[in-house]
Amino acid sequence: MIDKQVYTQFETTYIDDNRRQRKLIMGMNLSLLMINQYLGQFRPANFPVTIAVTFDDLLADLSSEEMVLVLKKMAVKLNTQHPENNLFIKIANFLADFDVNEAGMADLLASCIDCIDMLTIEDDVPCTLQRWYDTYVNEADDDEHARAKYVPLPVIDQLLSYYEIQDEANIYTENVGNGAIPLLVGGQASTYIDVAQNDFVTQLFGAIYQFLNQVPNNRISQDFKYVKPELQQQGCDLAIVNLGVFNPFDSTSTHDTIPTWKRTSFSIRQLQAILSNYGQAAIVGNTEALQQINWDNGTLEEGLESGFIETMMVLTADHSKMMPKDVTIFFLNMALAPYPKA
Repeated sequence: MIDKQVYTQFETTYIDDNRRQRKLIMGMNLSLLMINQYLGQFRPANFPVTIAVTFDDLLADLSSEEMVLVLKKMAVKLNTQHPENNLFIKIANFLADFDVNEAGMADLLASCIDCIDMLTIEDDVPCTLQRWYDTYVNEADDDEHARAKYVPLPVIDQLLSYYEIQDEANIYTENVGNGAIPLLVGGQASTYIDVAQNDFVTQLFGAIYQFLNQVPNNRISQDFKYVKPELQQQGCDLAIVNLGVFNPFDSTSTHDTIPTWKRTSFSIRQLQAILSNYGQAAIVGNTEALQQINWDNGTLEEGLESGFIETMMVLTADHSKMMPKDVTIFFLNMALAPYPKA
């Protein structure tokens, strides 16, 4: 599932900082990918209407500084057309911070433009997005946060199959990096509370997922450092918590902890405070990650026996789908939670 073009860019040295280079490559490719969907609006005068416009057509003979300036203007125009989502604001901010005069940056920009121009009409955006996300996460062997938030596609499929579409629901998600789960499980009238802690690239991936699913940004509250009191009082209908599918792809890597947004054990009692009395919840993780669960004076065995854990599902490792270890999903019925409601 590795995208060869992006992987080649990762392996090419543009700047000395490999980790920063990966983020710049991914950020630029994502920005160009979305602007590319609207290039017809910027068709040059006398350009044949029967031919698709490419970045090469629009940016040929321009200096690197002029290229970035044109891209900034495109992002600003597209933002005025789509005020319901902050995607193009994020893109404009990224381009504003991109110093094309820094050594190696002009070559990096040219490589990303070539990458986008190589895409064909068969390369639909969702598939391209998933391939790139897989590549970014797979290569982020020095970025614990990106890897910890990744949710393999087989897990997403099981969650969708179990919950189906929940319209007009408040959906809480914690540490879910690719943005697909809440947007696919929720309906057009659902709202989302996301406490994931993301770097800029994973935020940009999430913004594109939102945009493609036509989810207005004002229905998604992001980057909560704590759960607001009014959220606890109202309660959510569904919670999806990813404690991490932890995989040191480099066998020489060692990590003492499985990173989560707070780097503390996950409390079932806290989850109960977030959800309504009859809410449902799914907790996802591999064996190491699930050791973080604090059952709050209860046990896994008691939860299974009482029905609080409705279903415990184990998905077998599948390297072809970015699932290097077995993944367990706990489906919880909060109406049977063994603790008094606070």
